[in-house]
Amino acid sequence: MDELRDKEGRGGGPHHGGRTLEIIIIVDGEPVRKSFPPDEKVEKVIKDLLHGGEKDKWADWQLTLGTKVLDPNLSLEANGVGSGSTLAFTKKEGGGGAY
Repeated sequence: MDELRDKEGRGGGPHHGGRTLEIIIIVDGEPVRKSFPPDEKVEKVIKDLLHGGEKDKWADWQLTLGTKVLDPNLSLEANGVGSGSTLAFTKKEGGGGAY
C-alpha cells in the first residue's frame, strides 16, 4: 500500500517508562509488526502510517480492534490495545481492509 510508511524499532519515551506495545496492524490483508508507546494517540498512529500527502486526510482512515473502532482522541492503551493486539487499518466508509 503506497500510503504506508515503516515505523519499526520505535523506542519508548519518558511518559511510559520505556515500555512499548508490540502490535500487529493488518493492512491490505498483510500483517505488519509495529511498536508504539502505550500513551500514543490513535490519531498520531494513523498519521504515522500515512505518507506526507495523505496525512491531512487521516480522518478518512480508522484503526479497529476486532469490531471496535478505536477513538482517535484516546491513547492506544485507553482504547484497550495491549501488546500482542492485532489491529486493522482501513479506510472508512467501505474502503476495504482485513475485517
